[in-house]
Amino acid sequence: MLLPVRLPLKTVSEANASQREHWSVKHRRHKAQSTETTLALRHAWGPLVGVWTTPCTITLTRIAPRALDSDNLQMALKFVRDAVARWLKLDDADPLLIWAYAQRSGGVRTYAVDIRLEEDP
Repeated sequence: MLLPVRLPLKTVSEANASQREHWSVKHRRHKAQSTETTLALRHAWGPLVGVWTTPCTITLTRIAPRALDSDNLQMALKFVRDAVARWLKLDDADPLLIWAYAQRSGGVRTYAVDIRLEEDP
């Protein structure tokens, strides 16, 4: 297992946000979340040489004052998921990757995302 990575990201439900915001706001958020995730993974786990070849479970945990329902939770972490898969040099739908989602309450104005990667036996 690689050490967990914590990203200081505020994630929102993309399904709910897309109805109320301009496309450029979503684009900036997508780019920022992707960039921050990639930089944090490279810093914590180093550069990946070659394509990931081991089956693994990746748990993305959203930390925020309020909880989301399960479908909105997955949508809120979509850009993080895409960046993790890109770091592994795989598509996020690759059968080697099992995605798990969790969330827990942070304090007031406390937002983050924890990423945990565990190799399956």
